[in-house]
Amino acid sequence: MEFEEKGKTVGLMLQMSRNLWNTGKVVTMDSGFSVSKGILAMREKGVFGQSLVKPRGRGWPVLVPGKYIDEYFQGKQIGHCKTLEQVVEGVKFLIHCQKEEKYVTKIMSCHGVLTRVDDHD
Repeated sequence: MEFEEKGKTVGLMLQMSRNLWNTGKVVTMDSGFSVSKGILAMREKGVFGQSLVKPRGRGWPVLVPGKYIDEYFQGKQIGHCKTLEQVVEGVKFLIHCQKEEKYVTKIMSCHGVLTRVDDHD
């Protein structure tokens, strides 16, 4: 498989997004692709990946402090949104979060809103 040196999942993410490289388009993937290295590798190719984040076997994906995020959202109203912003090798890596009734939805990406929205701090 091409991109084998990047790892199985990251290689697949790059392979399936190849036709979109350098377009600035967004590829939405399910939680099976919540691999931070893959999201960052796609950005290097000029395409933005975003993936639903869920804990797996040994816990949360790398760069996702899921327990911290869940603790922060305890007691918040349904619909409350917050984006956790990190910088990885000079690149913004984001976890977009929204409080639901029984859980907090988390989506990892390297892109956010195009214009600042006052209630999105």
